[in-house]
Amino acid sequence: MAHRIVVAGAGYSGLAAALRIARQTHDAGVVLVNAGDRFVERVRLHQIAAGQNVGEHPLADVLRGSRVRLVVARVRAIDPDRRELVLDDREPLPYDTLLYALGSGPAAGTADSGAVPVAHLDGARELRKRVADLAAGDTLTVVGAGLTGIETVTELAEAHPRLRVRLLTDAEPGAGLSPRARAHLRRVFDRLGIAVRTGVTVAEARPDAVVLAGGETVPSDLTVRTTGFSVPRLAADAGSRPTRTAGCSSTARCARSPTRTSSRSATAHSPAPRRGPRCACRARPGSRPASTSPTRSPPGWPGGSRARCGSATTCSA
Repeated sequence: MAHRIVVAGAGYSGLAAALRIARQTHDAGVVLVNAGDRFVERVRLHQIAAGQNVGEHPLADVLRGSRVRLVVARVRAIDPDRRELVLDDREPLPYDTLLYALGSGPAAGTADSGAVPVAHLDGARELRKRVADLAAGDTLTVVGAGLTGIETVTELAEAHPRLRVRLLTDAEPGAGLSPRARAHLRRVFDRLGIAVRTGVTVAEARPDAVVLAGGETVPSDLTVRTTGFSVPRLAADAGSRPTRTAGCSSTARCARSPTRTSSRSATAHSPAPRRGPRCACRARPGSRPASTSPTRSPPGWPGGSRARCGSATTCSA
């Protein structure tokens, strides 16, 4: 039987890895497992939330002509003793080598109950629908002023000038950017009419208000959460211990500073959170950003992938 290589997760890392492995090996079967049947351009979710049509990339189309077999199912657990993935509503999927690339999702926090996350496709689509239902003069609050928060609040403010848009953050927006870039952000916020309040921590998000850590209640008709990411516990529950390393798997190129885990023929290949900025802030809003496709993209990779980081920034992923 041919060696079975299973890639769990069809984000940027997993999809690129599966395609390259299939291209560079000839005596192994390659299976790509993903919860959905579309490749999601995660760096463009704020555009989807703002109502833009960014196009879709069916994985079947992306993988056509490659040796990669697609399995659409959610991974529920990893059984390293049996070398199997436990899937939803399907038989377990055996592997000889597992490449773990399930990425991350919205971080859990006290603002969960009444806030919409924008860290995944379902959240971006829900946000798009709920923003469209707001009336003129309603207040839209974005919590968190990291790069995702900046991209989201500026895109929404520009797309929906009829709304009052507010940004709540415990630090200065774009704290990791240069002084010139931060000054540019402030000018854009002023131009778009975004009310920025710094030095506050959100303790709770309700359907009609945001409660700050000191007890103050701030009215909000819709609240968006952009306050970080968390990773699934599948690898940890299976007994793996992830560590940060600047290296990458020998089977595929990987993003800078990946989290890598090895346990019984399992290798993690997921970009780890980085402290530095992921986007380069430009002085001119709306300038054309660099492509988000990996360098020397493998055949089948969605071409012409572009990310527009709101009015405030453009980025090269």
